[in-house]
Amino acid sequence: MAKEKELTPRDFMEMAVEAMKKSIPEDREDKTSPKVGAVLVSPDNKLMGTAYRGELRQGDHAEYTLMDRKFRE
Repeated sequence: MAKEKELTPRDFMEMAVEAMKKSIPEDREDKTSPKVGAVLVSPDNKLMGTAYRGELRQGDHAEYTLMDRKFRE
């Protein structure tokens, strides 16, 4: 059986950038919504999930979506 490639910090950063590219801007005229991607990594270096701004609801931050909506305990 092939061993899984161990993911590096750079791999996780690249995942965050790819998630960020999916960001959905808020419908506002006064300012531009930032594009944000978030990655959740376990203590043993495993990918737990990703999220991006506006993924589940307009205006929700990527971090909120990931931590409070996808991984709420």
